[in-house]
This record gives sequence, C-alpha cells and structure tokens, in this order.
Amino acid sequence: MIIYGYKSKELFNAPTFEKCPNCGTNNSLRIHVFQKYAHIFWIPFFPIGKTSLSQCENCKQILKHKAMPEALKADFESIKGKERAPIWMFSGLGLAALITIWVLIEGQKNKERNSKIILEPRIGDVFEIKEKEDQFTLYKVYQTNKDSVFIHPNNFNTNQESGIYKLKDEAFTDSVYIAYSKTDLKKMLEVGKIINIDRN
Repeated sequence: MIIYGYKSKELFNAPTFEKCPNCGTNNSLRIHVFQKYAHIFWIPFFPIGKTSLSQCENCKQILKHKAMPEALKADFESIKGKERAPIWMFSGLGLAALITIWVLIEGQKNKERNSKIILEPRIGDVFEIKEKEDQFTLYKVYQTNKDSVFIHPNNFNTNQESGIYKLKDEAFTDSVYIAYSKTDLKKMLEVGKIINIDRN
C-alpha cells in the first residue's frame, strides 16, 4: 500500500488594506499564504501550488480562499510569488535521484563482475537464465574443463524475473546436463540470456 497525498505549509503572511467583510474594520486583515506539496509516505516530493486564508485581527474571522471576496483573492494573487517553495519540499525528488544513481552504479559494477566471472566459471556458480520473455530459470555449474562448462538446469521455471530468487531453494536436476563452450556463455551474457551470476 502506497500512502500519498498533499499537505500545506505556511510560507508567510502579510497585511491587506481591505475592510473585514464580517466586522467592517479597516486595516485589520492579514492574508496567510500556504505552499501545498505532494508527499509519498510523508516524504515531500514537490510543490503543487499555493493557497491562502485571511484572518481578521479584530473579530478573528477566518476565511478560506474559496470564501474570500474577490478583492482579497486579488491581493493574494499579487503577493503569492513573494517567496518560493522551500528546498526541503523537493527532498523526495532528490532522494529518488540518489537512489537512481546508486542503482545505475551498482548495475554497472555487477555487469563488470559478471563479465569477469563468465570467463572463468566455477563449480557451484548459478546462472539466472531468461529463456523467453515470460520464462526464467536457473542453471548450476557442476563441471568445467578448459573449453566447456557443464550445467544442471533447475527443475522449475517462473514467468517473472522477480521470481527467480525463489527457485534457488528448488532442486536442480541431476539426470540432465547441458554443455556450453565458454564462448557461448559469454555471448549469452552479452545478449541478456544470462541475466546474472550468483557465486557464493
């Protein structure tokens, strides 16, 4: 479940010279300007506009923006650009950017790691395999020699890449093996048939 929505934070307030529509007192109104911002799990992501309310310092009447007379709304329009949204209201976007950069860096490191491992496979290495667009499984290395690698396929497959990790607890067949040259495995990694290599 994703918790999201918006909140408001007061940016500033300023006097207005309009007459209070409730008590008729002159020079007693203040307009409070609020910045609205979107949040996900209460983390601010970005500002989404400003709103306001007015309060009379004499009779204490508070009017939300929709209930304000047109003159007060016009005053709000003239002052709402006085202050920009604070930087912290963009913190969610900043966090998302940092996570994206981290994922890209880790992905590149993993790609380089796999490129080294595939040149010298070891017994026990597990290859995450994409057989088709909606079919994934695991291969486990059980024997190698100078030029070839022999693997046992997993007894099961999954229709989602995210489900591959569940197969690691399932059995690999010991009655069937497939032989690949190291050159073939390198090509399989380059074209994306080998998604990842797990080496304990």
